[in-house]
Amino acid sequence: MASENFTPGNDNAPRYDGAPGLAEMWYSTMTDRATKAGYWFRLTVEVPKVGPGTCRIWAASFRPGEPPLVLRRTYPIGDFSGRDDGLCLPDAELSAGKLAGEVSSRGRKIAWDLSFDPAPNTYQHLPARIRQSKRSPAVVCSPNLDVVFTGKVSVDGKEMAVDAPGQQSHRWGKKHPPGWGWAHGCVWEGGAEGIFEGLSTIVPLGPVRGPKATLLYLRTPEGEGGTSSLVEGLRANCRMEYPRWSFVGTSGDTRVSGMFVLDPARSVQVRYEDPEGSEAFCVNSEVADGWVAMERREGRQWKRTARLQADATAHFELGARKPYPGVPVAELD
Repeated sequence: MASENFTPGNDNAPRYDGAPGLAEMWYSTMTDRATKAGYWFRLTVEVPKVGPGTCRIWAASFRPGEPPLVLRRTYPIGDFSGRDDGLCLPDAELSAGKLAGEVSSRGRKIAWDLSFDPAPNTYQHLPARIRQSKRSPAVVCSPNLDVVFTGKVSVDGKEMAVDAPGQQSHRWGKKHPPGWGWAHGCVWEGGAEGIFEGLSTIVPLGPVRGPKATLLYLRTPEGEGGTSSLVEGLRANCRMEYPRWSFVGTSGDTRVSGMFVLDPARSVQVRYEDPEGSEAFCVNSEVADGWVAMERREGRQWKRTARLQADATAHFELGARKPYPGVPVAELD
């Protein structure tokens, strides 16, 4: 994967160096093949401009037939321990090939013990000029864009084996964007596996709400002759109208379009805090619905060459500065 969007090295190393004004997070999402249960695990370091910092463990479960559950546990910043390939908190860890932890809160408990084969390269969502700029409010990358998590997850003592395609990403910066949409999926028509990763963010321009920037990555399953199609860094136009996110992008003879939809009954909403004290809200589901189509131009017509169809298996979230309707903001800790 020799391109600007894939870089060697381990990008899970913490950026936190003791200085104030940082929000840093490592998040992992997955959907089990057999049970169709989805999980979202999130480890964070949050250091305000004024006051003591904290580190947190977040966990969310989306199991069929059960209401979604999200829990969080907060620790003082002194309990954080960084490492070259991830981090350790008192009850959780992320390292090369290992994801484990537990959260107990309000009489509920989620625990996980998972392993994966680390990806050899990091997927960079943003172009180098943006992620290397000191003016960029945040940077996001996926050290493990396309991995399979195996092991077990327990919810209130009910343990399930896990064999789950998913991803693991790392984000850090001064604040959350004014709004964003993100989706990930891997199951295509016929059950073959490829990968889709899409991200839209509203770009802040000082005090002014700026335009949306949408970047797509797409690798289709192998077709006839054992070849697959790859589209990366495709810029697209998008619409973020809760509970939907839709997009279309064209480059030369290739067009990629898609839509993801949140079901409030299968989603959780959480509140984030920026180092400066402002708030952001995120609605997340690891069992969302969606589709992505790839087309090739043939003369004056477009011919579909691949389609991702995610029925309650997509990883999808929307973020904004105000709470979304229809999903209660979770009371955590």
